[in-house]
Amino acid sequence: MNSQVMRKFFSNQCGALLAGTGASESVPENTILADKSFLKYYTACTALTGTSRGLYWSHQVKKSGEAGRFKTIITGAANDVHGVHGTIEINGGTITGEAAGGRFNIVLPAGVFGGQTCGLYAELYANHATSNLTAGSIARFVLAGDGTGVGLLDHSCALFSIEGNSIGAAAHGHIVDAISGDKAVTHLARIRINGVAYYIMLRNAV
Repeated sequence: MNSQVMRKFFSNQCGALLAGTGASESVPENTILADKSFLKYYTACTALTGTSRGLYWSHQVKKSGEAGRFKTIITGAANDVHGVHGTIEINGGTITGEAAGGRFNIVLPAGVFGGQTCGLYAELYANHATSNLTAGSIARFVLAGDGTGVGLLDHSCALFSIEGNSIGAAAHGHIVDAISGDKAVTHLARIRINGVAYYIMLRNAV
């Protein structure tokens, strides 16, 4: 990194306390070079014990905030963009425990907490009166890759998994309860399977 770039990075022109570049979203640090990253690190850990992380950031707040916030702004005819993209690639290794492309935890202390608390918050925000999607969804689950492997996954994977709960008796108030009699279906929730709309039957009485 040359001295001019170092001065830009370790400047306060963007209001950062420690390091940053670009004045604002409307006045960003710009490049005309394609296929470049502003920050890129290739790191490895050869230790056979313990836990290794490429980046660990712990941020304490007393009111509101985030340890990290990522925002991708589309200013042209974009294709395939993401706010955050997390990947695990199994390349010559094995996994005996958990593996997740993204993991989100809320650690709850003793007591009862209100508010819309959740481990994952997925939102579609309509910024204008005409904002709409033709085939969108709040969440998307995809099987992709080698056709034979996809076929195996299609026969072995579930749409989603709930663990740690117990099955309650009828009207017992668990996440999953036994059915309590033959009551009418009152609502339908739309899902899409390979682009075709299907409907999950619901009822508003237990």
